[in-house]
Amino acid sequence: MENEKKKYTFKDIAWRDLLIIPIIGVIFYALTIAAYIGPILFGYYEIDSNLIFVATITQALA
Repeated sequence: MENEKKKYTFKDIAWRDLLIIPIIGVIFYALTIAAYIGPILFGYYEIDSNLIFVATITQALA
């Protein structure tokens, strides 16, 4: 019973990683681009360095 549960959980985690990690990477990559380009487009020339820092760190982790 436990072995079947472990196999199912491993398979579930593997599929979840294959689907979710690239999505998270794309989202934070888009956030990084938005953090650079957004302020310039909307006329704010100060770039939010905190958002860039968080997005870069999370992208590196993902």
